[in-house]
Amino acid sequence: MNVHLPSLRAIQTFEAAARHLSLTRAAEELNVTPGAVSRQIRTLEDLFGAALFERQHRGVRLTHFGSSYYQGISHHFAEVRKLTEKMMSRPSRPSLHLICSQSFAIRWLMPRLPEFHRLHPQFDVTLATSATPLDIRASGADIAIRLDPGPPRDTVSYPLVSMPLMPVCSPAYLREIGEVRQVSDLERATLLNSLVRPGDWQSWLEMMGASAMPRREMSLENSALTYQAAVEGLGFALAQTPLIRSEMERGLLVAPIPVALENHLTFYLIFPRNAPRTEVIRSFEVWVTAQVAEFLP
Repeated sequence: MNVHLPSLRAIQTFEAAARHLSLTRAAEELNVTPGAVSRQIRTLEDLFGAALFERQHRGVRLTHFGSSYYQGISHHFAEVRKLTEKMMSRPSRPSLHLICSQSFAIRWLMPRLPEFHRLHPQFDVTLATSATPLDIRASGADIAIRLDPGPPRDTVSYPLVSMPLMPVCSPAYLREIGEVRQVSDLERATLLNSLVRPGDWQSWLEMMGASAMPRREMSLENSALTYQAAVEGLGFALAQTPLIRSEMERGLLVAPIPVALENHLTFYLIFPRNAPRTEVIRSFEVWVTAQVAEFLP
């Protein structure tokens, strides 16, 4: 039986879109237009007779078929990238490849990385974010910082820091909907949900004994967008309070019901199993653990 194979370009385009869960970011990486990315993916979908992505308002999500295909091809692309880097003739410096959740990277890690560079100027750092299920081997990362430690078969991990969750909103939004002192007052509010963690509000409400409370909701792609939506006055976000400390100190966000859900979210430090602990990896591990200890109360 002759199988009509898709073009390598179409497979490469799909791999980039699946890795980023974004047609726009895939287009930027491949230096093409988002329309060109869509056409290449449509070519694959026509060939397979199955959808690879579910289109959403603020991005895309892999279908079950698309996720299976991505898991099958992603490690090949990761190996090609690693081999290409190895074969390049330019002088190399010790480097660290990190992969994190977007909210943790933007709101906590990036503001502190200059300190790591100051202490260790001999090391280069590559930082990437991803919301897809972690495959640390396929990603080529030396270390991942994620909420989900992932399958133990390919990784070793340990808890880095737990994040309490507390409802916050902008002062302007609070003036708009009126005084909020107890959970029932949130019936007048819009609750902002992160699609990455859709069950957070339900967990907080159950803790408060109000799991069946009727409410309006708005869903956003990730926590970073959810927190920004709260700052802009669109509703209440259930925020990882250490990640919004700056907004709280500047009065951009307030917590009218200051009751936190503790130990619900834990970020893990994750390593590929049996990978060597190089000097740069050990240095970062010691540094980030110390940073967390200083940051949390």
